[in-house]
Amino acid sequence: MATIKEITVNFIKSTGWKPRKTLEDPALRTEVMQEIQSWNAHDDHEAAEMLADTSCSIAEKMYGLMSYDYRRYGALYTACCAYVDDTVASNSVVLDAARKFGSRFARGEPLCLPALERLAALLKEAHTLFTDAGANAIITCTMDGMSAMALEHTTTAIPQVTRWPEYLRSRVGVSMAYAHFGFARSWRETPESYIQLLP
Repeated sequence: MATIKEITVNFIKSTGWKPRKTLEDPALRTEVMQEIQSWNAHDDHEAAEMLADTSCSIAEKMYGLMSYDYRRYGALYTACCAYVDDTVASNSVVLDAARKFGSRFARGEPLCLPALERLAALLKEAHTLFTDAGANAIITCTMDGMSAMALEHTTTAIPQVTRWPEYLRSRVGVSMAYAHFGFARSWRETPESYIQLLP
C-alpha cells in the first residue's frame, strides 16, 4: 500500500499540479443548513452544523468549478445520505424508512422521513441536471445504497453472515453516484465523453 501511495504522490508532483484553495459558498451553506434544520432530526445543533459543513465541503471541493445548481445537488444529496447512514443503526424509524425507500419511491408513497423526502425530490431532478445514463446511475446507486444501509444493520445479528454486511457495503452504495455528479447534461447530452473515466 505504501508503494501505491508513493507512486501516486510522485506522479502528481511530476505533473506540476498545485492544490487550489477551495472557497466556502455562504449561500450554499445557508441553504443546506436550513434544509437540515427543517428535518427536525437533530436535538444537537452542533450535529446539524457538522452535517451541513461536511456536505457543503464535499460539494465545494468536488464540484467547485460547476454552477451553483450542481454544488447544491451534491451537498443536499450528501446531507440526506449521510444522515441516514449516521442514524440507521441507532434509530428504528430511520432503519425502516431506509429499508422501504425503494418500494415507497417507486409507488410514489410518503417516505416517512424528511431527509428521504428531500432525497426523492433530488432523484426526480437528476434527469434535468445529468445525462440519462448518469441520472439513471445516480438513481440506481442511491437505491442500492439505501438497501445496503438497511441490510447492513438487519443482518449483523445472524451468526452465519458475519462478513456479509461488510461485503455488501463495499459492493453497492451511494459512493458511485458521486462519479456521475461531475458531468453536467449541459456539457454533453450523451455519456461517451466521460464513461471511460468511471471506475
